[in-house]
This record gives sequence, structure tokens and C-alpha cells, in this order.
Amino acid sequence: MQLKSLALALPVAVLLSGAAMAQDYTLDLANEYSAATPPGLADIHFAELVKEKTGGRVEIVNQLGGSAGFRSADMIDAIGAGALPMGNFPLEVGAGRNPMYLVTNLPLIGQTLAEAETMQKIARPYVEAAMEEDNLALLYMVIWPAVGVWSAEPIETPADLEGLKIRVNHPIAMELFRAAGASPVQISWADVVPQLQVGAIEAVHASISGISLGLPMGVVPAYNDIGTHVGQAAAAINLDTLNELPDDLRAAVLEAAAETEAWNRAQIADLVASEEKHVADEGGMMVKEFSPELIAFLREKAQPVIDDWLAKSGDAGKTFLDDYRAATQ
Repeated sequence: MQLKSLALALPVAVLLSGAAMAQDYTLDLANEYSAATPPGLADIHFAELVKEKTGGRVEIVNQLGGSAGFRSADMIDAIGAGALPMGNFPLEVGAGRNPMYLVTNLPLIGQTLAEAETMQKIARPYVEAAMEEDNLALLYMVIWPAVGVWSAEPIETPADLEGLKIRVNHPIAMELFRAAGASPVQISWADVVPQLQVGAIEAVHASISGISLGLPMGVVPAYNDIGTHVGQAAAAINLDTLNELPDDLRAAVLEAAAETEAWNRAQIADLVASEEKHVADEGGMMVKEFSPELIAFLREKAQPVIDDWLAKSGDAGKTFLDDYRAATQ
């Protein structure tokens, strides 16, 4: 009910009149993450492309760092109902709606950037179908660096995970770390630093970009580059809003979206290298080598999680995973 009321108060596309205004449509693009992150960088690039391709007739207003007042977990509802015209959010926030929102979060599958690109291409139609059910249209997907664990000390053996109070951000990670003997808690990124500071959590399951998101090196200086998966975000637009755009503007927006997705793929490796340097400059440590014992342990704990996802996703999940494995063998 609250979302419906908000949708009436905030129309998703505002037709502007008057000679003083250069654009015809202004659309807010919400993002809980900052301008320094892969989704933030992609949103800025997208806005610039849209302005260029539409001759200024469509203006994308970036609402980064949660400035729109919506957390990632709320965005699918908000965009679908029209309370937000557009948003960029981690795909996994839709886990409770459709298991195909979790295609890029399967544990120890798609662990490298190259594998993430392949996964992105194969996952796209499944993500589009899931979003359409929620009255969203997929614009572009955004690859994050591979996800590891920020901790006080390097993680070397399965015993180091026992009882570890670790922040996760999606159900699959929750299941994986619980099976590994840790004590995971699922919280929004906005709550991570405060929870670390009071000791409610002692480790963070996140990418190396956590350094640019303000993780305190005095608390979690070790980045364990395990690569449990390569997370991906997605920018989406209210489906009605997209369809209401004039044909030429809709085509320009979609063209800008496709180019933004390709741009992210092209620059993500450089971003990872920059973040690794950032960690070193801040006195943190990169842990890249792991014992066969630890990797085998994690793979053992991951398999029941994958099997459970396959049971929930049915034929779509099996076809996706078969196609992905065939493409990466």
C-alpha cells in the first residue's frame, strides 16, 4: 500500500515543458552503492551515453550511495510499482521472488572474470524473464570483482571458519557459510561498517571493492580472494516507463544500456588491479593462495546448496547450468 501511494506521488517519467528545459524526460536511477563501485561507475557512464544518444531529451539523474532513500532489497518492489523509475541492485535481492535471480551467485561456479562474462551472456534471458514478471525491464548487467572474505586474520583452514560471525548478502552465501560452520548474518551494505565497529560481525563476505566502500582496515585488514562467486548487479527500468517512451528514445536508451554492459566488461580487470593497489596502500593484505584442504572443504559444502537451487529452479535452472558448463569446458 505504501508503494502504491508513493507511486502516485512520484510519477516515473516527468514530461518537461518550457524552452528553458533541454530534455523531455527526467528519470532517477537509484543505487545503494557509491560512485566508486562498478555499479556506480556503470550508472554514470550510462547517464552520459543516454544524454549523448538522445540529444539531451532524456536525462538520467544518478541517485548514488542510497540518496534516493531505497536500499537494494527494496528496489524490485519500488521499480515494479512505479515508486522508482529505475534502479541498480545486486541480482540476488530477488532471490525470494524467483530462483533465477541467483544465477550469478551459485557457490564456486563462475569464479573468474572470464567465467563471469560467459555467465552474464547465458544468464541474460533468464534474468529478463524473471524481471518481466515483476514489471521490470533489464537494462544492463554489471560484473563486480570476485567475492571473497574480509577478515582480521587470513583464512587458512576450515577451522578458521568455525563460528566466524560473517556478513553475507544473499541466501546462497548464508547456506554456504552456515554449512561451513560459520555464523553468517544477512545484512545490507549500509549496515556493514556500523556492525563491524560494535563487534556484531567480524568478517565480511564481499568483493575487493569493499576497500572503496569504507571497510576499516584496522578491523578487517585481510582480503581472502577465495572467489566464492563473481557477483553481478543489474540496472532495470519500470517496464511501463520504458514502453511509454517514444520509439526513438526507447531505442537510444536500450542502445546506451547495451554499450554500458560492454563497457563494464572491458574495464573490470583494471578496476580489480586498482583496488588491489588500494588495499596495499592502506596497509591491508591480499591472500591469494589457499590450501587444497580449504578449497575441497568449500566445494563439498557448496554442492548441496547448488542441488537445492536446482530443485527450486527446475528445468530453467538445469538448462542454464548445463549451457554454462558446456560453454566453459
